[in-house]
Amino acid sequence: MISTDVGELECVKVTRVRKNSTRKTTLWFSEKYSFIPVKVLQKKDGEEVATMIINSIELNNL
Repeated sequence: MISTDVGELECVKVTRVRKNSTRKTTLWFSEKYSFIPVKVLQKKDGEEVATMIINSIELNNL
């Protein structure tokens, strides 16, 4: 579960660690909204580099 501006969302969390790199990307996919990515976190050398999180959503035929 993560908190967003569109509410509490139950998500599937996926982490990708690159070979021969200290960069790690973690994505959260919303179960409620057809598994669209609702949060992305990138870290390099253990430090947060970028975070993106959903703040609105417009649904068309979901």
